[in-house]
Amino acid sequence: MATADAKETREMTTAAEVKTMVQPLLERNPDLAFAGRMLFVRPVTHIARVIEITRNTGRFAFTPVWGSTFLFFPRDAPVVRWTSRLWYDSLGIWNTTHPDHQRALIETVEANALPVLRKMHTIDDFVAFADSGRPFFDRWDTETLRGLVVCAAKGDREGAQNASDYLLNSKRPREDEGLAEFLLITDSLCPLVAKWDRAGIARLLHEWEAFSVKTFKVEKYWQPTPFPIEMDMALESSSTPPV
Repeated sequence: MATADAKETREMTTAAEVKTMVQPLLERNPDLAFAGRMLFVRPVTHIARVIEITRNTGRFAFTPVWGSTFLFFPRDAPVVRWTSRLWYDSLGIWNTTHPDHQRALIETVEANALPVLRKMHTIDDFVAFADSGRPFFDRWDTETLRGLVVCAAKGDREGAQNASDYLLNSKRPREDEGLAEFLLITDSLCPLVAKWDRAGIARLLHEWEAFSVKTFKVEKYWQPTPFPIEMDMALESSSTPPV
C-alpha cells in the first residue's frame, strides 16, 4: 500500500502540474510549446531546443534546465543530452511553495535560455552550442556514434567514413553500455556511409528523426526539413548541364 508521502510525490511530478507552472511562460512567448515536462521552441526541425522542468527531492521542489539535442538519432527515451541548470540568486526559489517561483522562472528563462535557443536553427548552430564549453557539456563528437550521425547529416563524407571505420573496427560494447544502439547504427548507417549513398543516408536519418519526434511527443510542432546532405545533392543536380 502506497504511503501518503509517496502519493503526494507522484502528484507533484505530473505533467499537468508542470504545465500550470509554466503557463505564464507559454502566454508570454507564443513560439513555445509544451509537451511532457518540457517547453520546446518552435519550429521543431532537426534539433530540439528545450526548457525542461526536472524532478527534484521533496514534495514541492523542481529544477529547471535548458539546452538542446539533435533529433535524427535512434532513441527510446526523451532525453536532452546537452543541458544547463537555470540558477537564481534566491535560495529555495525552485519550489512551488515559494510565492515568486513563477516570476523567477519567467525571468531566468527569458534572460538566459531563450536568447540562445532562439538563435539556433541549423545543425551547425547545434554543433557550436555543444562545443561552447558550458559546464558538463561534451563535444558533439565525443561519442563516435553521435559523431558519425552528425557528420552523415552534414554531408561530411570524410568525417562520417572515419567514424564508421573506427566503429566497425572497435570492440563492441556490452549490453549495458549500449550494444543495441551500437548495432542499430553500425548495421544500418555504416553500410550506407561506406557506399556514400546519400539518398539512403537521408532516408534513414528522416526515419530516426520521425521516431524521436514521437518519443518527445512533439509531432504537431515538427517541421520536416532537408538535411544538408540532401541540399548538397540538390545543388549538384541543378548545376549539372543537360546532356
